Amino acid sequence: MISPNFCTFTPQISHQSCAITPQISSNSYTFTPQIGPNSCIFTPQISPNSCTFTPKISPNSCTFTPQISPNSCTFTPQISPNSCNFTP
Repeated sequence: MISPNFCTFTPQISHQSCAITPQISSNSYTFTPQIGPNSCIFTPQISPNSCTFTPKISPNSCTFTPQISPNSCTFTPQISPNSCNFTP
């Protein structure tokens, strides 16, 4: 339905890019670069989503709102506050 989305994190240990595919069903989250390979599982996907990172410095939660339009993403906790921008 929605095209693959791209996510930019600011700030972060280094500039991260995130590819979410396919967006409506189970999504895979790819970080490049990152401390190590991270996977992100979104549930349930259309309503506010929770995001689990493995591995990570510490467990992070990610809330997406509203999900179909441009999304904002809040990470807690994190090394520093991150914002996440989706396009399109």
